[in-house]
Amino acid sequence: MSEKKSERKVVSRTLAFAIGIMAIVLLVSLAVAITSYTSTISADNTKIQALTSQKNQIQFWLDGNETEIEIDDNIVNLTDSMVWANWTEATQPVYRSITSGTQSPEYHDAPAYAGYVNATLISPAASDISFRVYYASHGVDYDQTINVSSGEVASFPILPGNVEWTVERAYNVSSIETVTIIYYY
Repeated sequence: MSEKKSERKVVSRTLAFAIGIMAIVLLVSLAVAITSYTSTISADNTKIQALTSQKNQIQFWLDGNETEIEIDDNIVNLTDSMVWANWTEATQPVYRSITSGTQSPEYHDAPAYAGYVNATLISPAASDISFRVYYASHGVDYDQTINVSSGEVASFPILPGNVEWTVERAYNVSSIETVTIIYYY
């Protein structure tokens, strides 16, 4: 019986030693796998941050271009406008001149885009007024005068460059009148 016990002890020790070595090998393998996994995760996080930054830059660029496209669409469709003149007076002068790009009281920038202008007279009196537009732009010399009565609209095509307006009537009027000139581009 004692031989069996000593044989068992030897087998048990050998088995315990083998299990111990396997446990050490597994622990070392686990440590290597964790270290490798940690460095892989760190590298992947760096790649993710770089790609996120690149995506944000592209999105910022895209948003800016969408805004530019909207502005261009507005210009192409003539949906933007600017009031060039809007005055109301009890007695309108016989003559008034407005030139774009000058420091006159009715100052406005020279048009940057082709478009059109609507000029309107609102008056309770039965009076007529003449709107005259003159400009030279892109090889075109434009000079046109349109007579309007109260509530009527005079429309003129506009090209980029300085534009000269004159508003005239044959006589002074003693009523409150409003003259409006709007540039559509």
